[in-house]
Order: sequence, then structure tokens, then C-alpha cells
Amino acid sequence: MSNTLQRTRIGEIPLLQTVARRLGFDSLLRRYIKPHGNERYPAADTLLLLVFNIASGRRPLYELGRWTADLDGRLLGRKSSLSEEMFSDDRYGRALDKLFEVDRATLTTDCAVCVVRSAGCELDQLHNDSTTVKTTGRMPATSRTGLSFEYGHSKDHRPDLKQIVFNLTISADGAVPVHCKTYPGNRTDDTTHIETWRALCGIAGRRDFLYVADRKLCTSKQLSFIAGNGGRVVTIVPETWKEVKTFKESMRVSPKSRKRILRRPVANREGSFETFYSIGESMRP
Repeated sequence: MSNTLQRTRIGEIPLLQTVARRLGFDSLLRRYIKPHGNERYPAADTLLLLVFNIASGRRPLYELGRWTADLDGRLLGRKSSLSEEMFSDDRYGRALDKLFEVDRATLTTDCAVCVVRSAGCELDQLHNDSTTVKTTGRMPATSRTGLSFEYGHSKDHRPDLKQIVFNLTISADGAVPVHCKTYPGNRTDDTTHIETWRALCGIAGRRDFLYVADRKLCTSKQLSFIAGNGGRVVTIVPETWKEVKTFKESMRVSPKSRKRILRRPVANREGSFETFYSIGESMRP
């Protein structure tokens, strides 16, 4: 009887499994994506493997079968080795289809709440930004929630392509994603902040956190709503506002002292710095 040697990989998977259990992410997926009786391996667990793959280097979809087959089957509670045929790209694709069918907005919110509670993230300061994601080809479909690819202001400078708007809010403590939502491509940034802020209030369980966003937040309607409901905001005032012109004129007529409060390097621009000042009392007697 000849002996054979089979090499399998363990790598970082036990660590990722521990993190997933601590955050409650594995049980969360299983709660939203129920197993079927004829499944050889539940779709929720397949999606968890996909997350592990992304966290450990991200292989393309067509290589996931080989990546999974290299793992030690005992990591997934199986006595035998894993097969590339069992974990083909079709299996991962079907699992993603099931994920598409669930209430993903509620799923991501529940996931954020689990992370905040289990990791003890501070939500005193939340930062929001959005970007556009373009697509090519025919995209006629509209999801059940009204999401669709539409023509809009393209940040990729491709107004000829349809797009969606991806809106993300992270915590200042560790840059942990707290809330995300996708909008049709013709949705403008200056109409999303009230909805986002209200969702963040539900996640944080409070209203007095500092909400930080770019100048698209600076509209009378949005600032009045957030401040009027006990919120706090940091944003950039556009040059077109009367208050900016009045302030600059007052500085010209009666210069005021200024104090440097922060100086830091500009990302991806070697030797460049940005400086922030606070403006004090008038320098003239």
C-alpha cells in the first residue's frame, strides 16, 4: 500500500473566521440567506468564503474554485478535501444572486451595528462622501427599490456612460464603514444628506455626533434640518454664499489675527502641505 501526500492550505482563514464570528457577520448572513435542503454547501457560507477571499488578496471569479480547493476541508467543517468542481464560479455566482434578492440595505445596516457594538467603535464623528461608478453596455433594468443606471454628472468624465452613485459614511475612529447606499446615476449629492443623517441617527442611537461632508452638504435646507434636529455639522461653505463675500470684505477692511491650528502633508503630493487657521480679533485698534 503506497502512501500519498496531499498538501492543503490553512493560511489566514482561521483568523478571518474568528473575526467574522466576533463581529457576528457569519450568523448575520445565515439569518438573511436561508439554506435550502438540496444545497451541498449553504449560499451564506459560500458568500463568507468570498469575503475571506477579498480580505486575503481577492482572486478573480474564475479562479475561486482553485483557491477554495486548495484550502483544508476541515476549516469548513468537512472531513474530505474540497473540490474545484464543487466550488466553481457558478456556485459563487448563484450565491451572489441570492444576496441580490435580499433586503441588502437592512443587511448592511445590521452589519454596521454589529461591528460598532462588538468592536466598540466611537461614533462621535462620522465622515460622508460619494462617488460615481460608470458602466458600459445596455443596462435597462431597475431594481425593486428603484435603483437604475442613469446619465448624470460623471466624476470619471464620461457623460456618455450611465452610472450609479455610491454614498459611504465611515467613522473617524478606525475608518469603519457605518452606512452606505447606492442611488440612481442622476441623483445629485446635495439631495442625499438628510436621508443619510437620519439613517446614521438610527445606527448611532444619538443625534449629537459630528457629521462631516463636502460642500454639497452646504445648502440651507439640509443644514437647517440637521441643526434644527440637534445635529452638528462640519462642511465647506461655497464661494457663492453671501456670508463668504461678507467675511472676505471684513478681512480686507479690518484684518484679523490668525492662529495656525493644523499643518499636514497633502496626500500623493510630495513636499506639499495644507494649513488651517482660526481667525481671531481685529488687528486694528
